[in-house]
Amino acid sequence: MGETQSVRMWLTAIKALGRLANRGDRKLMVAIATENKVERYHHTLLDEVPLAQRFPKVKHQNHIRRRAIAVLADIGDLDTLAALQEAGFEGELSRAFYQVASAIYRRVG
Repeated sequence: MGETQSVRMWLTAIKALGRLANRGDRKLMVAIATENKVERYHHTLLDEVPLAQRFPKVKHQNHIRRRAIAVLADIGDLDTLAALQEAGFEGELSRAFYQVASAIYRRVG
């Protein structure tokens, strides 16, 4: 499978998890968004291979991370927001973070 097809598969899976609105997927989405090691999450998408190794192109890594951040607008809470703030983001990911932070604050009040 080519890298582009694999990226599409990841994006589709992340979007599907967001639509399920399973609160248990918060930590998984935060791990993807922040590039933390995710070996503790036994999930079909993830194993011990970091995104940078799996997807050498930075634009693909950022696209996947941005999608995970966007999903958190619907399922994230204040703890999720704190974890994202701690990671710190730059460029396009920073914009995505601020949009999601605003959505979380509006939703949880």
